[in-house]
Amino acid sequence: MGVGIDLLGCEYLGGCPTIGTRVLNKVELHFDDDGLTVAIAPQGLFTLAASRPVLTLSWPEITVLSATTSRPGPPPLISGLVRSVLNVCTMRLDLPDQLTIGTRAWTMTVGVRVAAAELKSARQELLASRDGPAPAIRAN
Repeated sequence: MGVGIDLLGCEYLGGCPTIGTRVLNKVELHFDDDGLTVAIAPQGLFTLAASRPVLTLSWPEITVLSATTSRPGPPPLISGLVRSVLNVCTMRLDLPDQLTIGTRAWTMTVGVRVAAAELKSARQELLASRDGPAPAIRAN
């Protein structure tokens, strides 16, 4: 069994035509030797239903895979509190780290709970452990 990356409790921010333009559900990303599987978890704070796969990409289909941090640090107390209340009301997570995944046709962005530096390291380990040729991915 090879190395894999499982990113749970992520927030889809848009870009993929298969998933849609705006999804308020949480998404899960599962990277393995074959590529990426994106699963959508039902919306709600106390939902117990399992996520369902909605998209599968093989490594040759993925052309961009980059992790970034969108905010350098915590916001000031008052504006941070207001932002948190708005996020709860709209079911938004507002995660500071993001993963960009692209194909030749589209690029999607997902808010992730893993720090960008840690995700870059895990991605490098996964790609180095794969059998066969390395995929042609532009990554930071």
